[in-house]
Amino acid sequence: MTQSAPAVATLGSRLAMLVLACAIPAVLAAILLIAYNFQREKAHALEQAHELAQSAVNAVDRDFASTQSALYALGTSDLLEKGDLAGFQQRASRVLQNLKAHDIVLTAPSGQQLVNTRVPFGSPLPVVGQPVRVKGLFDADRPVVTDLFYGKALKTHLFGIAVPVSDGTRVTHALAAGVMPETVAAMLRQQNLPRDWIAAVFDSSGTIVARSHQMDEFVGKKASPGLRERLQAETHGTLDTVTLEGVKVYTAFVRSPSSGWAVALGIPRRSLTNQLWLAVVVAIAVVGVLLATGFATAWHIGSRISGSIFELAKPAFALGYGAKVTVPPLYFHEANVLGETLSTASALLHDASAAVARHDARLTAIMDSAMDAIITVDDDQRVILYNRAAAAVFGWPPEEAVGRPLSQFIPARFRDAHVRHVEAFGQRNRARRGMGESGELLGLNRDGQEFPIEASISKINEDGKNFYTVVLRDITERVKARQALERSNADLRQFAYVASHDLKSPLRSIGGIAQILEHSYHGALDAKGIGLLRRLSAAAARLEQLTDDLLQLADLEGEVPAFAPVDCRDAVQEALQLMEQPIRDAGATVTVGDLPVVMGVHGELTHLFLNLIANAVKYHGQQAPEVRITAERAGAEWVISVADNGIGIDPKHHERIFEVFNRLHKVGDYGGTGIGLAICRTIAARQGGRIWVESQEGKGSTFKVALRGAAVPA
Repeated sequence: MTQSAPAVATLGSRLAMLVLACAIPAVLAAILLIAYNFQREKAHALEQAHELAQSAVNAVDRDFASTQSALYALGTSDLLEKGDLAGFQQRASRVLQNLKAHDIVLTAPSGQQLVNTRVPFGSPLPVVGQPVRVKGLFDADRPVVTDLFYGKALKTHLFGIAVPVSDGTRVTHALAAGVMPETVAAMLRQQNLPRDWIAAVFDSSGTIVARSHQMDEFVGKKASPGLRERLQAETHGTLDTVTLEGVKVYTAFVRSPSSGWAVALGIPRRSLTNQLWLAVVVAIAVVGVLLATGFATAWHIGSRISGSIFELAKPAFALGYGAKVTVPPLYFHEANVLGETLSTASALLHDASAAVARHDARLTAIMDSAMDAIITVDDDQRVILYNRAAAAVFGWPPEEAVGRPLSQFIPARFRDAHVRHVEAFGQRNRARRGMGESGELLGLNRDGQEFPIEASISKINEDGKNFYTVVLRDITERVKARQALERSNADLRQFAYVASHDLKSPLRSIGGIAQILEHSYHGALDAKGIGLLRRLSAAAARLEQLTDDLLQLADLEGEVPAFAPVDCRDAVQEALQLMEQPIRDAGATVTVGDLPVVMGVHGELTHLFLNLIANAVKYHGQQAPEVRITAERAGAEWVISVADNGIGIDPKHHERIFEVFNRLHKVGDYGGTGIGLAICRTIAARQGGRIWVESQEGKGSTFKVALRGAAVPA
């Protein structure tokens, strides 16, 4: 019973998916463009609304200012000064004809109305509460625009515009004009607002004074909470809100800084979203038509291409058997090119087989002519390739070596570890590494003799399996030469020890005899003889110092002791104790900052700091030495600086000063043997660090030592 193959998509369906994949970005782009246009239209509409609201606020302020100017002019009438209230009422009535107001009222500070253009002069006038609303007018001598209030006498809403009337020293009266909301509504109608936009004028408390829609229903009511809060907090802005009749709007508002009144314009959301949905519907229709057309075209083209591919299957199958290939003309150019390619592939296949054979022969010749041993093993670490140099090194002929495990060429005690190391290398991303990096690597020849080797291993992966190639060489002669060099160095160090110790005794004798002669025969010697004795004594002392320095340098050529955490503060303090007398004699000042704990050898680091501090104190010129010892972190290292204010060093000598016996000054100018900085560089290198100098002539020097930091237990 045969098992059916899983269903595979046809070329036509793939092309249809390609059409769909191409259409999706276009659809997304259309959606983004529509959304962008919507946001742009919304922003433009809000900007327009803001401009119209600003224009309306300006119109309201102009009306207020015009009324206030008329009232101020009326308040200067000499009729008031004469007490002719009847004449003043007549003049006020004439002024009222040119104002957008319902009446004009003259009120005393007590609240007693003196003149009211709504009633004939002489009629009893009430004491009303309205002056309470304009109390600031009497207290601060400034005009007032009241909030909207309900007039009981008129039984309607109105607001007042009042100005103070002064006799030059105090406010004697309040002159107010009562204005009906319809006056403000007329102003709104003059703004030529779009018909479906909802406009409203609010007093300083957020109460509706006039409205473009359903004014009679909403005048005197408060704005919605969100809008009222914004009106109180800001002079202008935009927000999404809902009108009192429940219409969702985008709102722009502007509040007057002088009167506190505001105008808000609401743009119904549906007026903008209707355009958005229309664009979406049109886009969907267009995309649908394009997709249908694209699918039909893709299906037709896919069928023609599939037929051409099926025609190519037969010659391709024949090519596997080496038969002659002929391909009929096909539907599209690429298929014809492929047919021609299949026709020539059979000839090329034969040529390629011959080339592979020649390549294998050349590879074998190259490997056999290589000076280094080359061994290739498979994933099981068994030899599959073994050249002549390998046969010469290990003694196994190629026919016997192939198929053996690689561990056969390694001493038995290292085999298990070697297998684990190769397996671990196979699991890493590295394609090549040296072998035996952690210590000496040994090989094992056919006679069971071990010999030192150096090697590298590389890998390639084919079909999920690793193949390893080891390139190695016998380094027996190199190891022998290195051992001979080590013995020679040991003999040289021993000679240095012996020579140093043997020289010190006669040098001390020479120095002692010179001092005895100087003291015992001081009177018998002339000045020249005494000078010669002193020069002899100084030369013996300098030669003895040179011997000590050479001995110390020879000591540093030996094996490096085990590293341990060293507190640099302790090492510096020990060096300062040894330098106590020279520091006092030179009048030097030494400042030590916070120093770290590093990995190294305590005694050697103390010697290093001793030499650096001694140089800083010695090369000070005419001024008292100032030495600063500090440290800073640099990654895993600490850089310790010994800075001075001395004579400095020309940059061209920065490397030379670290060489043995290289001095920049005469012995008579500055003492020393010329070995101290060489000892410092040797110590720094033995600690795994480095030393350098930063200096300019005449500007002091800073010697820097980089050492590996150590973790200090808490």
